[in-house]
Amino acid sequence: MKTSEILRKAKKHLWNGTSKKTVSRDALCLALWDAACLSTPADRARIGKVMNRISRALHKQSYVHSWLVAKGHATYAQTNNPKLLQAYRHRWLNALIAEYERKGD
Repeated sequence: MKTSEILRKAKKHLWNGTSKKTVSRDALCLALWDAACLSTPADRARIGKVMNRISRALHKQSYVHSWLVAKGHATYAQTNNPKLLQAYRHRWLNALIAEYERKGD
């Protein structure tokens, strides 16, 4: 399966920021892991690379909300709004999907 297809699958596991959270994830890497856990070893390796990329992008921060504050993209008060954080995570995932689709992966 292409990386972009797995990322689309992960989008279904990522909380949409509006509905009641049941089994959906608010963390991007957890949604990616959920999407890959029933996949082939090759698919899990692809997702592992994407998760490493996300980790590198966050630098020394472990979470999106702390990265946003550290980089000056949001205030601490803004990051306390889970809907805003989820919207950011969805935009990030959409950008990753588009990038991998452009590459044909």
